[in-house]
Amino acid sequence: MKKIATIGLAFIMMASVCAMIVPTEAEAGDNIDILATPPVGITPNGLDWNPSGTMALMVGLDSNGDGQNAAFFDAESESWILVATYPPMFTNYALTSVAWAEGLFGTGGWVMAGNARGPGSISAYYIMYGSDTINELAITGTPPVNIPLNDIASDEYGNAVVVGSAGADVAYFYNNQDMQWSYITNQDDSAFLYGVGYDTNNFRYYLVGSDTSGEAMIQYTDQIADSSTYPSFHWQYLGTVFPGYFKDIHWNNDPALAPGGNFGILYGSANNYIYSISPMEMGINIEESTDTPNIVYADMAWNEDTWEEATFIGQNGLLMEIYQYNMESDSTVLLYQSGVAETAYCMDYKPPSSPGWGMVLSSGGAVKIKVTEFDISTTITANAVFPKIYAIDFIDTTATTRMDDQVPLDSWYNFTCV
Repeated sequence: MKKIATIGLAFIMMASVCAMIVPTEAEAGDNIDILATPPVGITPNGLDWNPSGTMALMVGLDSNGDGQNAAFFDAESESWILVATYPPMFTNYALTSVAWAEGLFGTGGWVMAGNARGPGSISAYYIMYGSDTINELAITGTPPVNIPLNDIASDEYGNAVVVGSAGADVAYFYNNQDMQWSYITNQDDSAFLYGVGYDTNNFRYYLVGSDTSGEAMIQYTDQIADSSTYPSFHWQYLGTVFPGYFKDIHWNNDPALAPGGNFGILYGSANNYIYSISPMEMGINIEESTDTPNIVYADMAWNEDTWEEATFIGQNGLLMEIYQYNMESDSTVLLYQSGVAETAYCMDYKPPSSPGWGMVLSSGGAVKIKVTEFDISTTITANAVFPKIYAIDFIDTTATTRMDDQVPLDSWYNFTCV
C-alpha cells in the first residue's frame, strides 16, 4: 500500500503555459459529517447495517447500569432508537458483536454475541427484522465454561459462527434450519479466538486468534453447502511467527471475483500490522502489507457497494485516526485525525449508498465519512505566461470535459489552454 496516489497529466500546449502539480494529503474534516450522538450509557462494541440500508444496529456495554446495551440508527431520520432487552435489565452487561443473518427464521435478522451471564452459560441473541426486542438464542451442546464471546459472523443461509475465549478455546456453529447450536470441539492448538469472518465467494468461515503458545493462528471450516450443513473446522499451520495475535478478519466478497480469486484483510494486536490473506482454495497465503498506518487497529469495513474501498479506524496514542484504502490505486491515506483525545470503537458502511459513506462510532460520538468524495489525488496550480489565453479545460481521452468532476485515481487527462 502507498500513502498518497497521484494522477498523471498529459499537457497539450496551444499557448505557452506553466503548470505545477503539488501532491497533497487530504485535509482532515473535509468530508466528515457529525451524526446524532448515540444514547448515553452504551459504550459501542459492534455496528452492522441491514442489507437495505434503512437501519443499523449498535451493540455495546451497559456502562451506566440502566440495562440498555443496544440501539437502532434510523437512516431516514438519522436518529437513534433504544432497543428493548430480553431478559430485561442486562445491568453492566456487554454485547460484543453483531452481524446481519440473511434468512434468519425465514425473514432475516441480526445475531449478536455477548458476555456470559452466569456459570455454565454462554450468551447469543437475535433481533428479528422489524422487531425492536432482543431475544435470547439458547445454545445447546457440550456445556461450556463461563466465558465472554468476542465475535460473530453469519452466512447467506442464516447460519452463524460465534467465537470466544478466556483461557480455553470455544466456537459454536448455529444451524438455521435446525435452530440449534453445535459446540465445536478439538480445535487443535487454538487457545483464544478473537475474530471470525465469512468468505462468501468460497462459502467458508475463518476464525482467528492465538494458539496455546501465544502466536497468531487461523482456522477455517468446510464449505457451507446449504442451511443444513454442520461443517468441520480445520487448523491451518502458518509456518511463520507473526507479531502478537490476529484480532479480526474481513473478506473482500466482491461477486465479480472468481472463487479463489478474492482475498481478506487481517489485522493484529501489534501496531502497524495489516495482512492480506488468500482463501484456502489458494493455499491461505498471508502477506504483510507495506507502508500501513501505524495505529492500534479497532475495526475496519469494506464498502460493499463497490468493494473498491476499505476504511480502518484505530488509535495513534490518545488520538483517533481514520484511514481509507483504495484498491484501484493501491493507496492508503489519512482521512481524519481527532484534535483531542478520542477512542475509536467500531464502524460499518451503509448499503446501498451513492455516494458511499461509512459510520464511525467513538468516544466522541458518531460521524459520517463520505469517503468516495475524498480528494486523495493532487492539487494543480496553473500560471499563464502568454497573454492570449481564451479557454482552459480539463478533458478525458474522449475529449469530454471533467472540470469540477470527481475523477478516478491514477488516470490520464489532458489539460488544455487555447
